[in-house]
Amino acid sequence: MTKKASIEDNGMLSLKGRQVAQTYVTSFLRAQYPNLPEEWVGCITDRLLSDAELASIGGHLGITDLVLYSCLPRELGSPLLPENTHPPSLTSIASCFLAVIGALAEDPKTAHLLVRDFILTRLTELDFCADFDFPMQDDPFPLLKQVLLSMNRGPPEPRLQWQCSMNTLLACYQIGIYSDTQLIGEAPGETLEIAEMEAGRQSLRNLFGIHDSRPPLPLTGSYSPPDISRRNKSLADYGCT
Repeated sequence: MTKKASIEDNGMLSLKGRQVAQTYVTSFLRAQYPNLPEEWVGCITDRLLSDAELASIGGHLGITDLVLYSCLPRELGSPLLPENTHPPSLTSIASCFLAVIGALAEDPKTAHLLVRDFILTRLTELDFCADFDFPMQDDPFPLLKQVLLSMNRGPPEPRLQWQCSMNTLLACYQIGIYSDTQLIGEAPGETLEIAEMEAGRQSLRNLFGIHDSRPPLPLTGSYSPPDISRRNKSLADYGCT
C-alpha cells in the first residue's frame, strides 16, 4: 500500500514574499533618492520585482534545480514528450524565490537582508538612462519646469554650447539647460531637438539625484529597518499628471 504525499503549493508564501520585498525596496529607494517622484520609484521597483529579474536571481541561487512542477508521463507509443516537461517558467522560478523571502519573513531582518543583497544589488548593473521607462521623460520640460518652480528657481532655458560638423552625417550639437544662469544639465545630440530633449532628461536626473556621478548605494554594512511612513513627492504634487 502506497501513501500519497501531500504537497502544498507556495502561493501564500510567494504573496507574502512579494509584499515584504516591495515594502523594503520602495522604502530603500525613497530613503536613498528623496527627490525622486513616487511614480519613478514605482517604476524602478516594478523592474526589480519583475518575473524576468527575479527568475534570473533565483536561477543563480539554484532555485531552478530545486523547484517541483507538474510533469505528465510520456504516452505509450509516442516519441514526443509531454508539453509540460520543459524547465520551469520564469513566473514559477520568480514565485519560488519570493516564497523563500516569505518563508524568511518570520525574521524581518533576515528577509530584508536577502532582498538587499540579491535584488537591490541589480541597481549597480542597471542604467537609469536606458533601462527604465520613467513617466514624462519623453517630454521632460513640463516636469522640469514644475520641479524648478517648487525649488523657487527660474524656468529652464536651453542654450547651444557648441556645435560641429553641421550639414554632415557626423553633426553634433551640445545643449545646456540653465536656470537662473546656473547650468543644471547638458547633453549632446545629432540634431538640436534631440540634444535639447536629452539635456532636459539629464537635468531631471541631476535634480532627482540619479545622475551618473551619484554616490554608491549602501548595499553592505549594518542593517537599517525600512521607514514605511516616508513618501516622496508624486507627479501630481508637482502639478503634473
